[in-house]
Amino acid sequence: HTCFYLPLGDRRRMCIGANFAIQEAVIILAMLLKTFQFSPVKGQQPAGEIKLTKTGGGVRLITEHI
Repeated sequence: HTCFYLPLGDRRRMCIGANFAIQEAVIILAMLLKTFQFSPVKGQQPAGEIKLTKTGGGVRLITEHI
């Protein structure tokens, strides 16, 4: 019987650091939102395409230090 390890697989075989990475991302986002104000760039629409590893065209934002 052969077993495979899929680090980004389904829930049964999920990356062991996935929960830590998500928690770390939430903390960093909270710190950014506390320090900066984000506004959309006029005339730019966010791309609605999401791929497996990255977003399609990204979202352009203007940042201002609070």
